[in-house]
Amino acid sequence: MRIHFSGIGGAGMNPLAQLMQERGHSIQGSDRAFDNGKNLVVADILKDKGIELFPQDGTALNDNIDLMIYSAAVEQQTPEMLRAKELKITCQSRPHLLAELVNNAKPGIAVAGTSGKSSVVGIITWIMRSLNMPISVLGGAALAEKNASHMGCFQAAAEDQPLLAEACESDGTLVAYKSGIGLIHNITRDHDELSELREQFAQFANQSSCLMYNSTCEETARLAEGHAHAVSYVGEDSDYALDVVREGPLRAQANIRHDNVDYFIDFPQPGLHNLHNACAAFAVVHRLGGDPKEIANAITSFPGIA
Repeated sequence: MRIHFSGIGGAGMNPLAQLMQERGHSIQGSDRAFDNGKNLVVADILKDKGIELFPQDGTALNDNIDLMIYSAAVEQQTPEMLRAKELKITCQSRPHLLAELVNNAKPGIAVAGTSGKSSVVGIITWIMRSLNMPISVLGGAALAEKNASHMGCFQAAAEDQPLLAEACESDGTLVAYKSGIGLIHNITRDHDELSELREQFAQFANQSSCLMYNSTCEETARLAEGHAHAVSYVGEDSDYALDVVREGPLRAQANIRHDNVDYFIDFPQPGLHNLHNACAAFAVVHRLGGDPKEIANAITSFPGIA
């Protein structure tokens, strides 16, 4: 299938484009930033991978395009969107393609919450790579080891391997996820009022086969009540309980207790929030079969995210 990505340079878009190319599709794309001479490092990376780039003026679209994926940053009245409608090309938003990939993965892991999503995805990615555990990753921020700060967090594995993605509530598409593991890190007022957000997160939670949640957030803990397969982390009585040793100033340290065994975490950046992020990542990778001692060791060298 030939797929055009409108807004391909975005941190959420270019990982999707790369994954779809890895899975055998013919990929092309456009981005107004490239047209204006910006984010050219990202453009070069995409071109080096064989992805064709065109001006975002509608000229890239023709009858050979089977599907167009568009970013939320691309307005409906752009020449490219209007041209797609004229040619009757099937159009799909980035979040809906992302949810579709997660839902079909074995398993799909969707990381949701108001804050910390990119960090949690990055830590999971780092641990999985360190443990040589295959996983595809579609995240919003690259690991700090990368040269292009506008690149998302991306790596590809076989289609029958786990797929990890960052799921955002900003556009209302949380309800599209039916993930094998759905993680809710926290819920606070952002993008919308809490009354509206609760409905989205509740459906996301109910549609997750396994719900992992930060038990110190009242909103997330409430959603986990009555879930058939809920796994808690951070809180004192959680499945993965966090006992803070120190929050800084240079590194953060804690013990994560699981099944009455403590695993010492020495995180390379400071802050209680980073210990929460690390605890979430620890729980996910352990759920995927990682050895807890090896997980704790891998966290020690996490480079941070761009």
